[in-house]
Amino acid sequence: MEGIVTDVVEAPKPDSLDDPEAIREQVLSIVVNLPAMRGIYYQVVRELNDSNGSLDSIADLVARDPVLTGKVLQLANSAAVGLSRRVQNAKEAVLAVGGEQVKSIVLFVEAFSICSGIRVKNFSPETLWRHSTRVAKSARQIMRAQSGSPSDLDTAFTAGLMHDIGKLLLMRNVPERYLRALDRAESESAASMLIAEREEFGITHADVGAIVLGSWSIPDEIVQAVRSHHDPTRLSRDSFGPSDAVAVANWMAQGQKPWSQEARSEDPMTTRILELWSEDQLEVWCPTR
Repeated sequence: MEGIVTDVVEAPKPDSLDDPEAIREQVLSIVVNLPAMRGIYYQVVRELNDSNGSLDSIADLVARDPVLTGKVLQLANSAAVGLSRRVQNAKEAVLAVGGEQVKSIVLFVEAFSICSGIRVKNFSPETLWRHSTRVAKSARQIMRAQSGSPSDLDTAFTAGLMHDIGKLLLMRNVPERYLRALDRAESESAASMLIAEREEFGITHADVGAIVLGSWSIPDEIVQAVRSHHDPTRLSRDSFGPSDAVAVANWMAQGQKPWSQEARSEDPMTTRILELWSEDQLEVWCPTR
């Protein structure tokens, strides 16, 4: 990816967090130069969309980049992907995982390359990587339990991988301000971090991630899942889809249990999820939470 400019100017906070254009302008004032994806992701997409494309061709694309190959193998062999055997090279990984999931993994690896060189106290890209893969696995598992289509499963997996990319972008662009927001958060809970981000920037990492993914021409369903993964008002029982799966998976990964009455009153996401679904249903979706 291209480098990211870290010199920024203070911009007024949007008058309304519901104004998409105001949010976009605020994001662009912070992430001054949007990072650009390298070509390999789009080449993989073209191969998948080409009637003459093949998994062998996709494996060749991945194998040309040693760093990408290493990361793809690392993720393909992780619990998030759930292969029954370890794979040893790019071709084995692509054939075992399949084209759509490899596309998601390549996007994830390419996006996380922006964190190269980030070494600061209280922020660990490696921890974020592990959290993201856990959410991706859980989101796909939830979607499968809901009898989702293969496309829905792929969307949930990809959005789960990408849901926190905004955190990396904020840390890469404005590290001092983002660390200030981290310090301001009173606890490790998602809700307090969102409050701190809004106080510091007028937006959240979910807004940043969605805007940047949109600039990369990532499918809108993935963008919307990233945008809404902390928004309890977007959850739906009747029209359950990948956005709901990612939000619930992320909530589960935050360790929200045992869901006491006090927790319900303190955390809007907990309150909303338990209004919509029983604890028995949550156990069905993700029994190992």
